[in-house]
Amino acid sequence: MNYLRLLSLLIGIVMLFIMVPVSFMAGAMSFQNDGELPELSIYIAFLFFGGPLLFNAGYMYVGAYGDLIVKSIWQRAAAAILLAIPILATSIPILFSNHTEIRPVFVPILLFSVLILSAFVWPAWLNRINKKQQSDTTR
Repeated sequence: MNYLRLLSLLIGIVMLFIMVPVSFMAGAMSFQNDGELPELSIYIAFLFFGGPLLFNAGYMYVGAYGDLIVKSIWQRAAAAILLAIPILATSIPILFSNHTEIRPVFVPILLFSVLILSAFVWPAWLNRINKKQQSDTTR
């Protein structure tokens, strides 16, 4: 589990340093055609900086609080919500995009997100359900 936590933290940091410049360059290239900045600069700032932060928040959260996630239901729920963001963000382009060149990039991210979700969030929910069923059968 500690190796997964360390790997999650490392992937979160590396992806953050890669995603912010790439999203900034992609946005800058899209503005070169128009020659002027759009009036919706708050949305653009969120896409450039908030989007990658939100995408990597689940990895950073699991890396920082991995031991506590297993013990607390609220932290498991927060980890599940934060890990649902990269799972949805990578599975939608994999399933619905016609561009096959994005799949080698998105499939490992999707698989790692599901691995982290199944290692830290899912087993504790299974243990809780099993304990509840055992207490119901002993009554």
